[in-house]
Parts: sequence; C-alpha cells; structure tokens
Amino acid sequence: MSVGGPQRGEPFPAREPRAPGEPIPPAGPLPPGEPLRPGSPVSRRIARAPQLARARPIDEHLIALQLPLCYPTVASVNAYLLRLKDGWLLFDCGSCLPPGWRALEHALRAAGVRADEIEVLLVSHSHADHRGLAAEVVSHTGCRFAMGPAPHPIIDALRDPKVPLDERVRRGHADGVPEQLLQPIVDELPAGDEHYPQATPDVVLRDGETIASACGPWQVVALPGHSADQVGLWNAARRWLISADLALPGAASFLEWGTRPDPHADQTASLQRAIALQPQLLLSGHGRPAESPEAFLRSCLEAVGVRLQQVSARLERTPRSAWELASPSMSQAGEVDQWQRALIGTRAVLDHLRFEGVASCAAGEDGVSRWSRVS
Repeated sequence: MSVGGPQRGEPFPAREPRAPGEPIPPAGPLPPGEPLRPGSPVSRRIARAPQLARARPIDEHLIALQLPLCYPTVASVNAYLLRLKDGWLLFDCGSCLPPGWRALEHALRAAGVRADEIEVLLVSHSHADHRGLAAEVVSHTGCRFAMGPAPHPIIDALRDPKVPLDERVRRGHADGVPEQLLQPIVDELPAGDEHYPQATPDVVLRDGETIASACGPWQVVALPGHSADQVGLWNAARRWLISADLALPGAASFLEWGTRPDPHADQTASLQRAIALQPQLLLSGHGRPAESPEAFLRSCLEAVGVRLQQVSARLERTPRSAWELASPSMSQAGEVDQWQRALIGTRAVLDHLRFEGVASCAAGEDGVSRWSRVS
C-alpha cells in the first residue's frame, strides 16, 4: 500500500511493536466523580445488540459495514473495508460505547475478514461515532492509524469537552441561551459520547494523496464543513466516492462551528467539489448509498442554501441573539440535541453573513452578543 507518508507515494511507516492485549485508556462516559444527572444523555442510551451489525459487499474489493450505535436519534454508522494488496483498510470504526468492539467484530465475521487482517484504520473525522473506537481497533489489531490534518475536534466549540466548562457556559450565555438551558446546551452530547479514548494517528493524509488498493488508487479528498478534519476517498476509475458525513438525508448537514473560520463556506465548497467529481456511487457515513448521487448531492447543497436564506431573512435592524435567531428552527418537543444543532448551525451561518458584510454583531452590557442586518 502506498500513501503520502514522509514523501508522497511512500508506504506507511511501521508501527512501534505493540504487546498483544495492550490496555487502552478507559472510556468512561462521564468525567470521574461526576454524578449521573436525571435525564442526562447517558440515561437516554438505547441498548442495541452487536448482532445488528451488517456487512454488505459492494464488490469483491469493497465491503460496507453497518455498525449499531446506542444513540437515541442515530441508530447506526457506516464503515467500509477496502481490500489492499495485503490485508484490508478499515474506513471509520464507530463508537466506543456499547456495543462498540463487539459490533465491529460481528460485522467483520459477516464480511469474512479477520481482525488481524486490518492493516490500516483510516478515520474520516473526529466525531465520536466515527473515531470513538479507534484506540480499541489499534489495540486489538496492531494496525496503523491514519487521519486528515489536525485540528481533530471532538465536536463544535460550544460543546467540545476539551474546552473548559466555564468557557463553554460563557459562550452559550453570549449566544443568548436561556439560563435554565445553559448546562445541557453546552455540556451534553448524544448518549454522553464525548470521553472516548484517544489514539494518535501514525500518518496524516493530505488532500490529493493516494492509497493503492486492489480496485485501483483512492485519492484523499478534503471535505471540511461538517467537521474541520473530514476527509473522504475518491476512486476515479470506478467513480466511487466515500463521502463520510458530507451529505446525509434530511435537513442541511450539521456544521462544526468554532474550529474553522467559515464552516458554511467550507460545506458549500465541499459539496460543490463532490458534485464536480460526478460520482456514480456515493457511500456516506449513515444510511444507504444514494440511488442518484448527483441529484442527492445537489439536494444537500440546496438545503445548505435554504438554511442560509432562512437565517438571513430573520435578521432585522433590531438586534437579536443567536438563540433568538435559531429558535424558529427548534422543535418545541425536540431533544436537546436538536436545539444544539439548530443553534450551532445558525451561529455558523451568522459568522458567514458577517464575513460577507451582511450581518454585524455587538455585545451588550449583559454579556449577550446580538446580531443585526447591516444597512
């Protein structure tokens, strides 16, 4: 297998020897000593059996895996096995929360692939449902671990557990989050999946580098927007695109606010790039392959534009907080996760409108930042 390591086209460097069964850091769902709050995301986990994992061959050199998650609103995540000259590359690996490794083991058995045949784990981005199990995969298989360039944020800056809680609370207050909702808005992730064990990538794969496989070369494609570090894989000979979470069914994709200056522009450019590739098969991070890839990608791009138009239309001469501007997109009966996504998406769009000279923002004496349309 060849990828870009120290120089483009060189093989991955060998890993340091790893003792069989070498322990990995514990994957505690909450920081040590933190009590389980009634109604917390941990209490809303859904028990899903490892046997729900599935393997579906795309062809003899590419197998799609469906891995169950314990999230209340997302039942599964997709991973992919690419056959190399020797062994397999695993693209994404799922969450460390149950059923975790047992589900991946079940999927590998269904695919007819042994764990020790995995030579490389390539994680598309750092969100817990895609990277959370990486440390355990590396520990069990001794495989090499690759990702795109840093930074590798776990989630948006409003909820990232690496950011001190008091700073997240300050940011939430500045966005106008009501006092009674501040704690859950800035400190909850689906199923409490934020404290996963960290594994350091052996290799950083940059845009345009290639990975040799049994079905021809795959080109690394940077696809920021949903996540700052997101990458996909493009097989030009087959016209196959593994797109991670670039394009998903439903409303406009989640934008990871606070890591890159303009995630709205990033997402728009990434979708336009994918459309220009004219893929005949689109393999995403969730759900089934799109029947009409170009039409599906265009519908996702349209949804991004609709969100921009909606937020822009809400801007008035009277300044309003990000929370107030996001509220029309929030379901009154929705989960905290839905409110978070609406706020964060709105916040990302507001930053874009400010860069475009359409919106301005000023902090009030109460510490809340309010947005208005530039006259």
